[in-house]
Order: sequence, then C-alpha cells, then structure tokens
Amino acid sequence: MTKKIKISCIVPAHNEEENIEKVLTQVSTYPFFAEIIVINDASTDSTHKIIKSFLKGKSRFKYKNLAVNKGKSNAIKLGVKIAKGDLIVMIDADLQTLKHEHIDILIAPVLNGSYSMTMLAAGSDDSGILGPISFFASRPLSGQRAFWKEDFKKIDLKGSERYGVERVLNNEYLRLGLKINTIHIDELSAPTQFQKNKDLIAGLKKYTSMTKEILTTGSIHQYISNAVEIEDSDLMKLYDIKRKTKFKKLAFTTIVIAGLGYSFYRFIRLNSKKIGRLD
Repeated sequence: MTKKIKISCIVPAHNEEENIEKVLTQVSTYPFFAEIIVINDASTDSTHKIIKSFLKGKSRFKYKNLAVNKGKSNAIKLGVKIAKGDLIVMIDADLQTLKHEHIDILIAPVLNGSYSMTMLAAGSDDSGILGPISFFASRPLSGQRAFWKEDFKKIDLKGSERYGVERVLNNEYLRLGLKINTIHIDELSAPTQFQKNKDLIAGLKKYTSMTKEILTTGSIHQYISNAVEIEDSDLMKLYDIKRKTKFKKLAFTTIVIAGLGYSFYRFIRLNSKKIGRLD
C-alpha cells in the first residue's frame, strides 16, 4: 500500500538545536517518506545552521527558513500546502528517542482505514508532572500525527492559532465526524519547557503562553468533550461499547474515569521503571 500512496513528512522547528539533528536522522532514513518538509520558524539559535548542514546532498528534503516567527500552526499549514503526498505525517523537532517503528505504529491505522487521524502519546508526557491526568492534559495535544491531506483541506485552520493548532485539528476532525485515535509509546520522549529553557521561571512563562494559545481555540467544556471523543488505544473495549450502547452519558462518564485511572497507572508504572534503572 505504501508503494502506491505518497507520504509526506512535515517537521516544524523553532529553537531546537539540541534535538533537530536526531529527528532529521530518523525521518531521513525512514524508507516510506517520499519527501520531508522542514519548516524553521525563525529560530534564534543554531537550528537553521544545523538543518542546512544536515540537508547537504539529501534530495528528499524541502526546506523553508522563515524570517518571521508566526507559530506552529502557520508552519504546519505551510508544510501541508507544499506537500505533494496523499498522507501527511507530522513530527515534532524536539523528540529525543524517535524510531522507525514509532512511525510505523503512527501511520498504520490511517493506512488501513481504521482512523482518519492517529497521534502518539509520549512516555515522557505520561510520566511527567501532568502524567496523572495525561488523558486530558497532554494526550489530546500530541504533535506526532498522521492524516490524509484531503481531510486536512476540509478544516478551518487559519494559521494564527500557534500552539492551539493541535486543538483546532481535534475540533475540526471531530466536527466532521472523523475518528481520531491515540497510541501510547512508552519509549518516546521529548524535553520539557523547563529543560529547554534551562530555567524554572522561563519554563513557567512558556507553559503559560502555550496554555493561553490553546484556550483561545475553544471552551474548556469542548476541550474535555473532545478529549473523551479522541479514542485511546488502552481503552478500546470501552470505546467499542460507547459506539454500540444507547446509554451515551454513562459510557462517557465511564471513559473519563477509566482514562484518568489509566493515566495514573501509566504515571506510576513509568516512574517505577525510572527508579528501577537508577537502582
């Protein structure tokens, strides 16, 4: 199927000098990407220099170095516009442990028609400070996504949503009745904003700014409702029941409780592994 379907990979980046080369190495050696589009959103560190050096002699890449920072939403919209592929794969530039098998897991449910969009939930988010509520906190906001370009054309993405882009994608896909699924990858990790900024106050300011951008794209009630509608690979039996039952409110409540329960379970399990490795 991948021989007939053209897959485009989009990597938006802003000040990612620490990890961009790791990500580019993985996507450049993934055999099923017909093209890889890198959008440097006016980085002020060495990101542009690292990308330019890496891309020498690599024909599958398309590179846009933006002079003005307009945010992630604009970068993604531009990347999809440039893309020639039927299937779009979005990969964040800050991933530290991305592997080819993770990309396989991401695109398979879309290729086989099970879902219109899939996302990967990183283990670093599930084990982080908001891990106990990751079902609502980080899971719906994953930047690792696969979807059909034709579906993307149907949505209303202005390009000004910045870090609210993932929420807009969720809103629009669910509004159109398109199914979304999240798959948890324990080994997938990315640094926190505290680690990126190397400062507690700067990290808090960044998270505050990101949260404001996310909240401008819809109500909290809609966010919670959409988070439940986005299916979770750990709770597939409950989502199967929800699709079939007449008691939708009861099914909704059950998924909320189970989702939070699994979030707490993953948080304990992943952090227990970390403690075990330290021992």
